[in-house]
Amino acid sequence: MAEDSVTLASAELARMSKVERLKLESDGLFYITDNGERCPVANAIDALTSAEEQTITDSVKEIGKFFGFYKQQVRDTAGRKTGDFIFMLRVKNPAGGEMSPGQWRGLNDAAERYADGTLRLTTREGIQFHYVYGRDLVAMIRHINLEFKNQAYQLTTLGACGDVSRNTMCSPIDDLDAELPLDSRNLAYEIASTLAPQTTAYHQVFLSDDQGRSIAPVSSDERFYGTQYLPRKFKVGIAHPHDNSVEVLTQDVGFVPIVSNGIASEFDLYSGGGLGSTHNHPETRQYLGFYLGRITKTQVVDAVRAIATLQKEHGERKNRRLARWKYTIRRL
Repeated sequence: MAEDSVTLASAELARMSKVERLKLESDGLFYITDNGERCPVANAIDALTSAEEQTITDSVKEIGKFFGFYKQQVRDTAGRKTGDFIFMLRVKNPAGGEMSPGQWRGLNDAAERYADGTLRLTTREGIQFHYVYGRDLVAMIRHINLEFKNQAYQLTTLGACGDVSRNTMCSPIDDLDAELPLDSRNLAYEIASTLAPQTTAYHQVFLSDDQGRSIAPVSSDERFYGTQYLPRKFKVGIAHPHDNSVEVLTQDVGFVPIVSNGIASEFDLYSGGGLGSTHNHPETRQYLGFYLGRITKTQVVDAVRAIATLQKEHGERKNRRLARWKYTIRRL
């Protein structure tokens, strides 16, 4: 490991970035320390809902990402931020973007009622809403979580952004290909559930009614993520032999099913890919994943958990540009 790396395994909190301190001080995403004062995240969200505030501070923004939203501002024709404060809200929907007709209608309804009338389907098989005003943010999150039935995996904005495992991808044709109907989507659901945040903050802040609302943690226990979550986002994808929707070489962890007699009981494991880079920062690079070997289907979830654990303990915690697993695996 490089001597100047700052990780959970090698360094004290004082050497880490402000974002790392915010995550630790949040006590499972419940609190924010802004200008030296610690207060509940719920207070900032309530101020948006009542229109007392039009947007959130940068510190609240960092915690808000875990709940699935980014703060933005309308730009003029020259690209300058001059207009209204708005939010982008992202829905996490693992396993090929599968949803029921009722879920699709519910998302359409959310776009009309709370956003700008559009749905944007992402290359990670999620759904994004744009031009959401702060006063509508809580109502929209409640609508997505509560207003229509889930199918296999509950639609949610929790963990769609932030330093956690993002939407777990698999091929949209996974169980629809008549020649090769695989069952990778159930693996995707299991991975997504295993690496989903466990804190009750999301439910308490956004989904509890006035009678059941509490600004103190019911449970802030993150049995996998711990107090500081991951250093950066973490992405997992499962391919299909007849479909190129999931490029496994660009994932933090990618799997290619090895099919025998129509059954995928083994998977080739790739790790350490990612296409992100920062202009004028040559230390940031695009990488394709390494081939690590072949594992059984029963080992897939444990393999993801093990790699994410290595990233949690040894990922860079000071320079966020170098905090992705693709850099950690090469450093290690």
